[in-house]
Amino acid sequence: MIRSLAADDFAACVPGLADLLVDAVESGASVGFLAPLSAEAAAAWWRTQGVLVTEGSLLIWVAETPDGRITGTVSLALEAKGNSRHRAALTKLMVHRRARRRGLARQLLAAAERALGRAPYSTQSVNKVPFLPHHRRIR
Repeated sequence: MIRSLAADDFAACVPGLADLLVDAVESGASVGFLAPLSAEAAAAWWRTQGVLVTEGSLLIWVAETPDGRITGTVSLALEAKGNSRHRAALTKLMVHRRARRRGLARQLLAAAERALGRAPYSTQSVNKVPFLPHHRRIR
């Protein structure tokens, strides 16, 4: 299941997001951290993102198993500058090694694309065309 994280349930998801980040770094993903990354450091970084979620400047989606285990995530960082409020940056697309090859990255990207399709954001304002079909196949 893919769902958007609200500010009020973000803190409860930090341990699962931290586990996901550690797994991504351990598997060699280029997500802005060097191995080894401790669970504590990963959790601390995610807690700093909670402030942005509360402010509304960061949108986060998670993929979860039926029992609530986080297996993937993607974020949209919304631009705060007055002349750029139509822009957003896609960040931290990660899928846990145990959940890869099931289409979760595509589903997460689709959730982000749907959010961009709502005013004032649009896929056309990102690159003049919808971005999802132009990404190479995610393996």
